[in-house]
Amino acid sequence: MWNEVISLLQCGLHNNMLTGKEGMNIQLKVNQEISIEQFIAVLNGSNLGERRPVNDYECLKGMLENSNLIVSAWDNEKLVGIARCVTDFHYACYLSDLAVI
Repeated sequence: MWNEVISLLQCGLHNNMLTGKEGMNIQLKVNQEISIEQFIAVLNGSNLGERRPVNDYECLKGMLENSNLIVSAWDNEKLVGIARCVTDFHYACYLSDLAVI
């Protein structure tokens, strides 16, 4: 199940690299701690922020804390992508956010 989520995130990263964001040193991490500010930056940078409550810190905190699978993409110390999921780790996985800047 993790492989499918990682593949989706890698696809988004690959598409961004093809559109001029070259020279990135991308590292994927599973359930890495992410600050609300980092989350907001990725949401806004990917235009997903237009459809997410980016001004409601309490809601965003709950979104991060209650996701049981988060795959994140990092260019050195900068968060550049996130796949936020809720899953039973056996059969079903709901991908609620896929954002790449």
